[in-house]
Amino acid sequence: MSATGLSSGTGITYQWQSSPNNSTWTNITNATASTYSTSIASGLMYYRIQTSCTSSGITSSSSSVSATAVSCINMSNGSTTLTGNANFYDTGGSGANYTSYQAYTYTVYPASCNNVSAVFSSFATESCCDYMIVYNGNSTSAPSLGTFYTMTTNQTFNSTAADGSLTFYFYSDGSVEAAGWA
Repeated sequence: MSATGLSSGTGITYQWQSSPNNSTWTNITNATASTYSTSIASGLMYYRIQTSCTSSGITSSSSSVSATAVSCINMSNGSTTLTGNANFYDTGGSGANYTSYQAYTYTVYPASCNNVSAVFSSFATESCCDYMIVYNGNSTSAPSLGTFYTMTTNQTFNSTAADGSLTFYFYSDGSVEAAGWA
């Protein structure tokens, strides 16, 4: 983050602050420059900068900006409850191909009364033999939304299950390893 249009000179100090709710502010240790970099561990966080003049004692706060952490989920056997947005990748993550001989099932639950929505911005598998099945619910016994060897860009799946969940099953055979999905 970078603050612009700030007063500068002798006796001017800066202090970055953070807030989980945009009302209760905490000074960030050692964040006293006009720029600030951070990694957000989880959820939503607000930031602002205070500019102070030491000779007059006047302090002014900037408008706040918000930042949301995005979780990364790599395909595996398991489940998660989302508390915000997430990036869902094959086992190779965002930068590598998935590997051969995979058979994984992963269920995504919403944290609140919302339903899970999944959007695939890319999907590349071996077109004959590697595939994903998407289920509208919390297991492979739930109704199938389809079996996919390929997907269109921004293919979207919205849960209508009672618990709001989606389950993904991925299979890869022993030959071609492709880029997978994001």
